[in-house]
Order: sequence, then C-alpha cells, then structure tokens
Amino acid sequence: MDIHRNIKDMLGNFIKNKNIPNIIFYGRSGSGKSSLLQQFICDIYENNKDNIKNNVFVTNCAKSNGIKFIRDEIKMFVKTNTPSNSMGFSKTVVLDHADELTDDAQSVLRRCIEIYNNTRFFIVIEDYSRLINPIISRFCSIYVSLPLIKGEYVNLHTYKIGHMNAIAKPHYSNYKTLTKLINTCNPDDISILDLSYKLYNMCYESNDIIRYIIDTNEHNSELFKCIFKLKKDTNNIPNERYIIWYILNYSFTFLKTI
Repeated sequence: MDIHRNIKDMLGNFIKNKNIPNIIFYGRSGSGKSSLLQQFICDIYENNKDNIKNNVFVTNCAKSNGIKFIRDEIKMFVKTNTPSNSMGFSKTVVLDHADELTDDAQSVLRRCIEIYNNTRFFIVIEDYSRLINPIISRFCSIYVSLPLIKGEYVNLHTYKIGHMNAIAKPHYSNYKTLTKLINTCNPDDISILDLSYKLYNMCYESNDIIRYIIDTNEHNSELFKCIFKLKKDTNNIPNERYIIWYILNYSFTFLKTI
C-alpha cells in the first residue's frame, strides 16, 4: 500500500543529500506518523539492526514527561561518544507523545538539542499547539494527514487489510446530517449562532464538531493546528453551546481565507 508518497520522497531526499534535520511528525492518531518514522530510521541506519539498537533511543513521553527524565535519561544517552555515521551524526532520539512534556521539560530539551548537535531528535505528536515555540523553531515540521485510499481518508488503526491486500471500508461516523446542516448555513453571525443552537439541541457536542471539521478538511495542516489550539482555548468555557458557536465561527472564518 503506497501512501504518503510526497512525505516519503521528502525524507528520501534528506538522506540522499545527507542533510537530516530534527523533525516533528504531527497529525491525527492513525495517520501513519510512527510507521513513516520507523522506516525513515531504518533507511538512515541502512537496516543495520545492531546500529539501530545501539544508537536509537525511543521513549513515550506520556509516561515520563518531567525535567528529571530529560536530564537523567536523554542526556545520558546522547552524551555517550559514538562515531558519526554517513549522515554526519551518530545518535537518534525519538520522542513519542512529546506534546505531553511539561513546558519546563521542553525548555530543558531545547537546551539539550542545542548542545548535542551530533544527535537528531524526532518528535511524534497529535497536538502541535502544546509544543513551545523555541522547540518548534528548531525543527522541520511535517504534517501527516490520514492517508487517502480509494477516495476515503482512512484511519490506519482501524483499517483492515486482507491477505490479498483487499481494503476494508473505514469505520467513520455518519456525518450526513451534520454535513447538510453546515453546508446550508450562510457564514454570517446570525446563521452560525442559529446553527450552534440547532446542533446543541440535537445533542451534538463540541468534540463532534471538531472531529467533523478535521475529517472533512484532512488535507489542511494549518486548520489542523488551529483546531487543536482552539480546543485548548475553550477548555475553561463552561457553556457547551457557546463552545460549539465559537468553533463554528472560527472555522467558517478560517476557511474563507484559503
């Protein structure tokens, strides 16, 4: 199954040119971020299992997300002297769920990245908005959308592949009613307010609206980042109906600008 060809070509060029940056892979769960990175690392180390075992440090930041972890575990690993490979660096650190790191831990990580430039850092996240700017500015960011297969955006976690590579139908929520309501809404303040009331009374929640917007605009990396930031901004709003209006209003405004 050939998916994410443009990203694979980009990663291949990094290796070909022997110029591999620190990279953030971001996108929804099930988009294939970890699979892309796993293959990328295999290509970097030429499928040498011993080299990968000795020179690649992989950690789940959802389990260890504090300053002590960065100082004790990661710094200890990258400080070990190892001859550089053909790419000009020796060690690789993979930080899965790095959006779970505290701001203080991210600050320590930033300093670690600056000091140990013989190491490449790869970050895998869903919520781009939770990374601090000094981290983002030191990385190349690659948005990994759900792969488009036979005209459908597919979540690879729930996707079934048979022995003959027959592709099963993805299990998506029924968006028929939601699509009709949103598509018939005029993007003005009164109409959006009316729509938010209607959706709220039909028992839709703000998370339903967010999933719908992301699913139907999967190709749009900027909208993806903005929606996660928007979700974070609404955490302290107690009124669910107002949150729905806020999300719809922002999304209509954003989509009009592209």
